[in-house]
Amino acid sequence: MEEINELYQKIKESDEYKELVQNNLYLTNIFIMLDDSNNLIDRIQFGFYNKEKDKIITLSIHENKIIKSLEQEIAKKSDQKLEELNIENLNINLNEIEEMCVKEIKKINDKIKINRKMFLIQNQEKPIFLNTFLAEDGNIFSLKIDISTKEMLEFKKFNVKDLINN
Repeated sequence: MEEINELYQKIKESDEYKELVQNNLYLTNIFIMLDDSNNLIDRIQFGFYNKEKDKIITLSIHENKIIKSLEQEIAKKSDQKLEELNIENLNINLNEIEEMCVKEIKKINDKIKINRKMFLIQNQEKPIFLNTFLAEDGNIFSLKIDISTKEMLEFKKFNVKDLINN
């Protein structure tokens, strides 16, 4: 898988990106989803925030072409501010973060099988990884990691049944 910074550089060179920047949209998140073998399930998505409309447009690369999404509603709290994400100076090592998360999950049950791994990179006062891992047994693990320090900020475990019963 190409490095995130390399993909972002390709995005920045595109006409689609230049159009978004001219309209005052800025990078607010990066979304990545992997299967149980760490294969990319879909394209890496770079989310750009339109502050005036409170909506997001994503850019991704597929077969060396830039794919631009339609404007989308944002899943966020009404008072939540989406900060600009500057990845230029960040050392984003997805493999390292994935290994950290799996190690933490295996402390609970070393035989657990993870089916899906979702990574969301955002700036919440500081750049963080919001990671969600879905296990075969219905357990969902949510891990929040500081990108700069690699510190685990939050770890939550719940089950799909908990979501259905609430």
